[in-house]
Amino acid sequence: SGKSALIDAIDVCVSEGKNFDLGKHKRGDADFKVDITQKADSTILRNLFSEHTSGGEIFGNHWHDLGKHLINSIIRLEYDQFWRAKFLTCDRLKQVSDANQEAAATKLANYGHASLSNLKIIKVAAERDVVPETKTANRKVNSNGSGLTDLVRDYINSTTLPRSEVEIELLAELNEIYRGDCQFKRIICQEHGTGEWEIYLNEKIKGDIPLSQSGSSLKSIFIILAMLRLLPPLNGTKWRKTIFVIEEPENN
Repeated sequence: SGKSALIDAIDVCVSEGKNFDLGKHKRGDADFKVDITQKADSTILRNLFSEHTSGGEIFGNHWHDLGKHLINSIIRLEYDQFWRAKFLTCDRLKQVSDANQEAAATKLANYGHASLSNLKIIKVAAERDVVPETKTANRKVNSNGSGLTDLVRDYINSTTLPRSEVEIELLAELNEIYRGDCQFKRIICQEHGTGEWEIYLNEKIKGDIPLSQSGSSLKSIFIILAMLRLLPPLNGTKWRKTIFVIEEPENN
């Protein structure tokens, strides 16, 4: 009960409010709020309280006189629908001088943004499919699988993306799962006369198999593997943490 609502809540937090849907996430007349409690990480604290800075709104050295005293503290922040942070509490704030407590509260209001900046979420929806698609420059895959054919086409044909991610790595992972049942020789993406592109899986005995005409189990496995392998490199850097969500995996 409420599993999809929990996923939505995580998505709103990771997107820092960008995926907030007024019609979906706001109930009645109550103001939308997200209350996040987390343990303070020393790396993030060092970014907020530099040990090379002294004075200003903080008395003394920003790190030695304030930041380091908050390591492993429990910070609680509240966000509105526009993802504006409001500092609520920090259990170790009393360990710093009274003069620095107000400045610390102001700085800690930015803690949530720093802690979520390297966190991403990938979702696979309950209703998912792989179909022929026209060429675009979007490089975006939706949770239902739309956009995946176009992205595979781009990986294979673009000079700016490593085609080996599809033709070698993704193929090897697909064969690892289907080992003993079948052996795919190639992953191909070809254009129909209509201008739409289609993903084909080449099998030694059956030849080129259109993925769009394959079973839902094979499609789901392909979507999951492709999202795991092809989406992170588009970000330009390696994600520190990724939340990967598959809704209703028992569908297939």
